[in-house]
Amino acid sequence: MNQPLISLRDVSMTFRKGSPWRRSEVRAVDHVTLDMDEGSILALVGESGCGKTTIGKAIAGLYRPTQGQVLYRGKDIWKLSKAEFRTYRREVQLVHQDSFAALNPSLTIYQSLSAPLLQYGLVPAGKTARTVVGEYLEMVELTPPDQFLDKYPHQLSGGQRQRVVLARALTVRPKLIVADEPVSMVDVSLRLALLNLMARMNKEMGVSFAYITHDLATARYLAGQGQISVMYLGEMVETGPVGQVLATPRHPYLQALLSAVPVPDPIVARSRKMLALRSLEMPDPGAPPAGCRFHPRCPYAEAVCSSKVPTLEAMEGGDRVACHLKERIPAWPV
Repeated sequence: MNQPLISLRDVSMTFRKGSPWRRSEVRAVDHVTLDMDEGSILALVGESGCGKTTIGKAIAGLYRPTQGQVLYRGKDIWKLSKAEFRTYRREVQLVHQDSFAALNPSLTIYQSLSAPLLQYGLVPAGKTARTVVGEYLEMVELTPPDQFLDKYPHQLSGGQRQRVVLARALTVRPKLIVADEPVSMVDVSLRLALLNLMARMNKEMGVSFAYITHDLATARYLAGQGQISVMYLGEMVETGPVGQVLATPRHPYLQALLSAVPVPDPIVARSRKMLALRSLEMPDPGAPPAGCRFHPRCPYAEAVCSSKVPTLEAMEGGDRVACHLKERIPAWPV
């Protein structure tokens, strides 16, 4: 059996907040376990504040877990040697949501993209860094590259800047790119082009993607043949193959998310019922409810839900669900 490219083992992340004399703790991620194979796509989905970005930064080595392990090719990234950690840093890249903030405004596009090439000595013999940077710009469909090399970030559109950020990630020949909401700040007309670009990078170059989003439609489009993990208040509530999970969601939270998605067919839209939640307010992440964290909002909640924490259990079809009532709640669509 092939070893996963990246693995999270019982990872938890706790942050402190407040003044020095009155501190409190927030458990942003709570006991998350997942695997990613080389060349795969994983979509991490959930509301704002659910912990998906924190998981992405833990995968990229920007956060050290409070508990648990992040394994790269079977090795704990925080126990790697200096040389191994340098390789890991090069092979796992992060693409931020805000492309303008991700690029140094005082550097040209050539200067931003050539820096990692020169840092890691990745310019092939007989070629100049400028030529190689131009080739990467062509890969992300910024053509002709001479029109972009000497421009500054503020001279590009949002979509062009996001392509530059993707090109910069590619320059170091990564094995995995953590893409944190990469299309949410881009015009709707350009989102499909960026998603297609990432899909092409995955198919032609074998780059794995951890795609972080709150948009189920883009998750389905990009990770259609991959995996999806749904987060709620720091916990993973459902995970499995994208087609299986979105076609037959078993957790009430995912059913609620899907019921809120607009349907273009008016006949289907009129026949579908919105899942009536008991509350529209998300609980305070600093003081999450006991038991199942979704139970104050869940329309199916029973006494056991408020007292016992559910665990992810395997179901038919390859998905895993953390719900006490998964065998009894109505099938989707409701």
